[in-house]
Amino acid sequence: MHPVITILGFIVWSGFLSRGSPEVLAASAGAAGVALTISGRASFELACRLLLRLRWLWFSIVMLYAFFTPGQAIIQDWEVPSVDGLYAGTYRIALLIVTVLLVSLLVTHTPRDELIGAIYRLAKWFPGGFAERVAVRIQLVLEVLPALEDMLRIRVNEWARIVWRSPLRAGEALASVFESVMKCAEAAPIKRVRIPDLGSPSVLQWGV
Repeated sequence: MHPVITILGFIVWSGFLSRGSPEVLAASAGAAGVALTISGRASFELACRLLLRLRWLWFSIVMLYAFFTPGQAIIQDWEVPSVDGLYAGTYRIALLIVTVLLVSLLVTHTPRDELIGAIYRLAKWFPGGFAERVAVRIQLVLEVLPALEDMLRIRVNEWARIVWRSPLRAGEALASVFESVMKCAEAAPIKRVRIPDLGSPSVLQWGV
């Protein structure tokens, strides 16, 4: 399948999923789960890593919906948290989890060059050199992020220890992490970036 069609399918499925009913969510979750199971170990491991890294986002969503959505209270004589908010937050988390599963399938089954080329082809519909800027930035992020991952993990652990000991130094600790990333970016060598142009999908490919 042409990468442009793959990305368009992902966008359409994600948009339809966000507007769908719980039945659509359940069917999509089942389909994504089956696809993830038969797609191989790489997709499953990537999905697990992404879900684990987003654990604080899940917690934040539940708290926001549970405490800021009016409805029947979970605890009698308390206005919050509400049952309606807890349900809404859980539903949003389920939507995001299915989206993460789709992303892991997309990333592991689409080579980086094809992924960037497909994004470039789709972004060419926008005027003003938007496609080139988007494709270059995505390519640089995909190349640099793995190299920064270990450094960021160490710096974030140091930042967490500083904040634990002195919460008032949170801004200072976060600034040090940002400064480390900027130094790595400034020290990186300048190189030519090539954006692959995959061309438009053929009529037959749209039927695949």
